[in-house]
Amino acid sequence: MTDSAKPSGIHAPKHPTPTTPIVVGAGARVKHKITVELLTASAVAARLGVSRQTFYALRDRLLAKGLRTVKLPGRKAGACRVRYMASSLDRLLEQAADGEKALC
Repeated sequence: MTDSAKPSGIHAPKHPTPTTPIVVGAGARVKHKITVELLTASAVAARLGVSRQTFYALRDRLLAKGLRTVKLPGRKAGACRVRYMASSLDRLLEQAADGEKALC
């Protein structure tokens, strides 16, 4: 598939680093290039000051409150890896600090 034949949308690289640019658009007609910090479950747990096991127990509630995910291709065919957008986690933490919303 050539660049010009790629469908429009958000395209993430196969093996991104935590701050890999995610390109919005298609081929030569790229609309925006943004840098998004993506976190693993362990990194989110560390930012929250909890264990990874506790993070997974809280995950559904955090997703309901606005934690955003990005699914990336996995290492095995058909598998995917989930990463969490640092900006959405930061927003949740700011809201909790301001007393707008409790995290749990």
